[in-house]
Amino acid sequence: MTEEIIKIGKWNIPKALVNEYVRFRALADAYALSNPKVTGRMLFPLAEYERSMRWQMCVQRVMELHREICKAINVPYSENSEIDEFYKVFIIETEKMVRSLQS
Repeated sequence: MTEEIIKIGKWNIPKALVNEYVRFRALADAYALSNPKVTGRMLFPLAEYERSMRWQMCVQRVMELHREICKAINVPYSENSEIDEFYKVFIIETEKMVRSLQS
């Protein structure tokens, strides 16, 4: 069975990695905006702490997935969209995917 890929720019990226990256980016954005609510039963300081911890875990997973994607397509890891052609194209395309999930 062949692994499904998504073409972003000139790179063929495993679809499963891109989908997971987009999902965790969307979750990180949601937690940053305090949506979804963590729980209605927690006292506010605890709920805020829980939301913050979940946001941090999502951001950490996004960074791990970025590294996995770079390794899978054999490009050096970088977060500098001004000089890294892959990262620039990747961020633009994945932001579109995140926005489509949020609408």
